[in-house]
Amino acid sequence: MPFDWDHIGKPISTADAIAATPNFYQKFRVTNGYRSQLLKEAVVGLFFYGEPAFGNVKLEVWSDNNGVPGRKLAESDSFNQLECNVDPFVYRILGFTFPLIALKQNTYYYLTVKPSAYTGDANSHIAWRQAFPNPAMPAGLTLTLEYGIKFPYDVVFTSSDL
Repeated sequence: MPFDWDHIGKPISTADAIAATPNFYQKFRVTNGYRSQLLKEAVVGLFFYGEPAFGNVKLEVWSDNNGVPGRKLAESDSFNQLECNVDPFVYRILGFTFPLIALKQNTYYYLTVKPSAYTGDANSHIAWRQAFPNPAMPAGLTLTLEYGIKFPYDVVFTSSDL
């Protein structure tokens, strides 16, 4: 039985990859009802559209500075191009491990995808999958491209109590 899958991803531009402070990120926090956490891993969905050139790809966690990323707190391990881009036009779910990062309850943080030695264009790039459709909150969603590009980026965290 064939399956139809729709994905929306935000392409990472070359400028995004080399920016000193991220301008392409997912804002997150440990919410009320949970204690502060130790971040161990983040799993993200990435598209490798065409055959983008890059050295490796990793994730970074940044502190909050009045609603924008402030300073880099930690970076994950990385995957090289051969580990990610085995075929042109591939979607990969990758688990990035962090040194244990203490995340305080009710404090905002920023997660960004950071490829090195990267050149992306319309025909060949890395894109971060957006949570579309969002199976955790299906009620009331408008499932169109216009709304989909506003959805958060796809990420799942593994953590433990601090």
